Amino acid sequence: MESKVTGVIKEIRDEQIISEKFKKREVIIDESDVKFPNVCMLEFTQDGTDMIDAYNVGEKVTVQVNVRCREWVNPQGESKYFTSLNAWKIERVEGEAPQEKAESLDAADGSEVLPF
Repeated sequence: MESKVTGVIKEIRDEQIISEKFKKREVIIDESDVKFPNVCMLEFTQDGTDMIDAYNVGEKVTVQVNVRCREWVNPQGESKYFTSLNAWKIERVEGEAPQEKAESLDAADGSEVLPF
């Protein structure tokens, strides 16, 4: 099942190496501009983990996702079900300029120097 999520990047987590053949990176998106606000955790996997490097917390984005559902049967024979949102494309919302990570520097006289 394919869908999209539009919202503001709330958190970008570090890449996780699950095994030598699988890696993922989680991104938290805040969808507060909708009738029923959501906070969603999206997963970028494999080569897609690098896609998020061009984005910063606070940017408004649209992310294309595939909804993945799977069943796992535990050793006691009970079925457990898992759902994940696998991201495969990310774009800035038109009209939104990327927000740069501003750092203040100290001048030699102790005053603050702005980064522009």
